[in-house]
Amino acid sequence: MSVFTSNIYVYEAPLGISEKKVVISGSWSSVSIASQYMDPSHVSHLRLHNWKQQYDSKTTLMCIDFVVKDKKPVILIKMKDNSFRQCLENDTFLSYTNEIIKKRSKTIWSIYTAIQQEQPGETADASQLGSAGSVGTNQSK
Repeated sequence: MSVFTSNIYVYEAPLGISEKKVVISGSWSSVSIASQYMDPSHVSHLRLHNWKQQYDSKTTLMCIDFVVKDKKPVILIKMKDNSFRQCLENDTFLSYTNEIIKKRSKTIWSIYTAIQQEQPGETADASQLGSAGSVGTNQSK
């Protein structure tokens, strides 16, 4: 049996986030697609948009994701054709990605602030689940 595999190329840039504005705040860097799966530092991952991008005479699938890694917000651009990496420096392309980020900024802000408010080590396992009482204590026992 043969398995068809497809290459996906991923580029990451840091985000600056405030209640009123979400912006790309640094340079794009290439990251391994393998690092995107089952990475314990990824505490949140949201697909913001996907589309077909044309560049020169070619077209490829692309998407933009909001990710929180170790409580740090980043934007990922994923593409099926690595020759499109030149788009990351194109003003029209950057305006388009900034518009996507702007449209989803309230959602990004909500997710980011919720993660920032979590206390380290407060994830619940199955033994901690139950109904909470009026003061928030576990009432399952």
